[in-house]
Amino acid sequence: MKLRLNHVGLVVSNISKFAELFRALGLDDMTEPQPDPIQMVTASFITAEPNKEVHIELLEPTSENSPIAGFLQKKGEGLHHLCFEVESIDEISKSLLEKGFQMVSPPVKCVGYDSSFWDDGTRETKISFFAWKNTD
Repeated sequence: MKLRLNHVGLVVSNISKFAELFRALGLDDMTEPQPDPIQMVTASFITAEPNKEVHIELLEPTSENSPIAGFLQKKGEGLHHLCFEVESIDEISKSLLEKGFQMVSPPVKCVGYDSSFWDDGTRETKISFFAWKNTD
């Protein structure tokens, strides 16, 4: 099965300020921050490599009720998730369940990603977010 790293998600308290770090490193190909009302975040993506296939996602909570607001409060800014692109989300989900992993949160539409990369609205979201834990 095809598996490709799509992006690395970082939780930040302020996208604009955190983006300064990446600009200082020469990574200045960045999407406009996009609100995602489903996940209660604002998301922006920075191109992380020359082929423009892997990105760094900056996630800023839009309210205190955002799931990442709690993450930010408990753990501070930093790594939140790795997102992989797969051929079949249903197939990989089934495989992980069979291997003893438990899905903590189901796939959801990624408005911030779609708004940044599929402006015409004609393409289905390929990327969904999973949280898994090994049940051993």
